[in-house]
This record gives sequence, C-alpha cells and structure tokens, in this order.
Amino acid sequence: MQQDFSSSGKRLRYARLYRQMSQVKLAVASGFPQPQISKWENDACRPTPRTCRQLGTVLEVAWYWIYSGAMTDPAVSISNKEYFTNMYREATPEEAERAASQNKRFRR
Repeated sequence: MQQDFSSSGKRLRYARLYRQMSQVKLAVASGFPQPQISKWENDACRPTPRTCRQLGTVLEVAWYWIYSGAMTDPAVSISNKEYFTNMYREATPEEAERAASQNKRFRR
C-alpha cells in the first residue's frame, strides 16, 4: 500500500509511528506540547523549519523531508559551479576591511 506523504502533518505522523512513539513520548523528547504535535499531524497548522529540525533530530529523519517532502537538503541543491563561485570569490574591499578589523579585535 502506498503511503500518503502529501503534507508535513502526514510525514510527521508517519515518522513518529515508524519510531514507535506516541505523541506524548514525542512531546517529552522534543519539548513541544502534545496538543501542538496533534495540531501539526492533523494539518491544523504547519511546523516551521526550525521546529522541523528539532522534530527531525528526535525522530532521526531529515528536517527538510518533514517540512517539504524533499529527499535532498535544499542547501545542497545549488550547482557545484554556484557553490564554488560563492566559496572562493574575491572579497570586496569592504568585506576585507571588516574581516581585518574583526581579526584585530580577536588578537588583543
């Protein structure tokens, strides 16, 4: 039977049940109130990405899967060219000056 992962609430419920946790156990482990977990699972409201990170850690699933159903991290989905362009580009004079002044403060 095909699982329905069409909403963050359904994905959250699936992950919780897969880990054989009750809503109360998930509430205790994650620090969120049980009624809030119930609201998320019933799609009365949607958890934030930050909340999904906490839930994903407890449930041992990727936060972005709970939040959006994506199977890969959105931060990794940029191209290699864009990644390396951003990582190794030349600093602007303002950025270089700011970094130098911060470096001086830490050396004292």
